[in-house]
This record gives sequence, C-alpha cells and structure tokens, in this order.
Amino acid sequence: MFFEDLDYWATTGRGWLHRVPAQVKLLWLGGVVASLVLVYEFVFYAALYLLLISFLLTARLPVRRLLAASAYPLIFLALVFLSVRGLTPFAVLYFAVRVSAVALSVLLIVATTPLPRLLAAVRFLPKFMAAGLFLSYRAIFILAAVARDVRTAYRLRGAPGWRRPRRFVSNTGRAVGHVVLAALERSENAAAALRVRGFDGRIHL
Repeated sequence: MFFEDLDYWATTGRGWLHRVPAQVKLLWLGGVVASLVLVYEFVFYAALYLLLISFLLTARLPVRRLLAASAYPLIFLALVFLSVRGLTPFAVLYFAVRVSAVALSVLLIVATTPLPRLLAAVRFLPKFMAAGLFLSYRAIFILAAVARDVRTAYRLRGAPGWRRPRRFVSNTGRAVGHVVLAALERSENAAAALRVRGFDGRIHL
C-alpha cells in the first residue's frame, strides 16, 4: 500500500531532505499554499515544479512512484475541465502545473518526515487535534491491512474481475462494506484499549 511506503521512506530514508527540520518544511508548504492566492504567473509555477523535481531527484526517493502519485489530483481536475467550456490548452496546462506543484510539495514532506516530527513541529495546535491527527494517520495503515486482506480473500475465492462488470461491482460493494464494518470494530477496540491504559486525549511528543 502506498501509505505504508510513505511511512517507510520517511523513517528509513537518508537523503538530504530527510535532514531538513520539519519546521522548515512546513514553512515551505505554507509558502506554496500562500502562492496559490498571491501569485498567478505561469512561469512561477513552472519554475517551482522544476525545483521540486530537482529535490525529488536528489533526495534518494523513488522518483517514478512519487511523480505518479502527485498526478492523482489531475484525475479530479480533469472532471472539472470536462464541465467547463472554452478552456484553452494553456489554461489546462496552467492549472495542471499548479495542482501538481502543491501535490508534490506535500508528498515530499510526508515521504521525508516521520509523523511524530511533523506533529512535534505543530505543537501550537490544541492537544486534542494533535492526538486526532496522530491516531487518524495510524488508522490508515490498519484500514490498508484490512483492505489488502479482503482483496486477497476475494481473489483466492475466484471472484471475477472487471471483465464481468455486474459481478465485479457487486463484489466491490461487498468488499467496501466489509472494510467499513471491520474499521468500526477495530476503532471501537482501539478506543477501549486506550481508555484502559489511561489515555487522556493527549499525545506526548
């Protein structure tokens, strides 16, 4: 699962970007987000995207996988483009570069900074928010493991693939339902375990 890979790269990587303080990375991300509101020149975003690619090439990270992941938002952007008339090729390229720059900035930070360091860098947040972010992030890996087990079980039982659309959609619906129920059960168990261990709503970093 890709989330598990991000956590692995963040905790085991030894590139120069891994050694940059988390506060500096968050300031960089804040600047990138602010530029979306303050800057409109295409040259700026093109230069920013090329700079981020140079970071990626020199940070000892899997270049192809992260570039592919940074392109995922373009799928949703394409749906927006289909609903807008009169778009020029330059406008499409302009918005695609802006979205890709932000996505790649986030991925570079997450792939080079372990979550405890990120949370420690935002200690100004209320304690319950920091605890919620930490527990939500860890829950992603639990859900990923459940989804992987469900997918493996369906394959072992000979579930038909996308070549039989009706059965595929039906099986996908059942799989999603199973993952949701399993997630609820595990979240209740995790909450009970935290209460037994005296969890007071704060993560101490």
